[in-house]
Parts: sequence; structure tokens; C-alpha cells
Amino acid sequence: MIKPDRRNGNIISDNNNSKSIVRLIAIILTIILTLYEYGSSDNDPWWWWIGYPLLIFAISEYVLQLILEPLIKKQHNSPKKKKYYFRSGISICKDRYNQLEKDTLVERQKDEPILFITKNGEENKKYYWRFKNRTWISKEEASVKEIKDAIKNYNK
Repeated sequence: MIKPDRRNGNIISDNNNSKSIVRLIAIILTIILTLYEYGSSDNDPWWWWIGYPLLIFAISEYVLQLILEPLIKKQHNSPKKKKYYFRSGISICKDRYNQLEKDTLVERQKDEPILFITKNGEENKKYYWRFKNRTWISKEEASVKEIKDAIKNYNK
């Protein structure tokens, strides 16, 4: 009925996307400035259209990393905004938790099993139980008492 999870899934935090956002803004800014320069100047040498976008991209990305990246990281790491989710290997739970909910779940799992349901496609539904800092996998849904008894029997 229940077996230990080899990957020992846990509640982890969402990734910070600040580097991707900075790079995307730098690319958009480079395209806009290159098009503006192309429209305003007629007699630039051919190599200018290779060097100019590279130079603009390098400068804009550096400046944005200094200014924008710390702001995005600060916002992402604030307790109200930072989100956590359960993950075990490729199985990911759809529910998201804030810092307070995560702390509550971590404390509760020391006394009773906590259920996390993951779905990989329509038919591949798994039930993960987190109990005493260990993750267990169940094929079907069960009550907390049944899972607790099954874990005790497995550990004997």
C-alpha cells in the first residue's frame, strides 16, 4: 500500500526569474535602439550594424543587472510573495504555499502525515505523504490513520 519515496520529496521554493527578465528587457531595448539608429542614420559602415547591437546589449544588460535584478530578487524573496510547492523528482504538486503555510505544514508533518497529490497527465495521479521528514508514496488515497499505521508497520 505504501512505500518510501526514493527521491524523498520536499517542499521547495519557486525559482527566481530575475535573470530572464533582465535579459528579455535588454534584448527588447537593443532592438528598439538599433531600429531607431537605423532609421536616423544613412551613412554608417556595414560593420556598424554588427557592433552597435552587441555594444548596446552589453551595456543595457549590465546596467539592468545593477539596477533591476536586486529589486526583482527583493520582491521575490519577500515573505508575502515567495511561494513554495511540493516536488519529488518530476512529480510536482499544483498547490502553492506562502512562508507561513509552509512553516505550518513542516510543523504538522512531525505529528501526522500530510497529503500532497501530484498529477503527471490525466491518469498518472500519485499520493505523497510527508511524515517525520520522510516522504512516502501511496497508490490510492487513504485516511491519515491508515497511512500512519502503514508507515509504522513498514518500519518494523
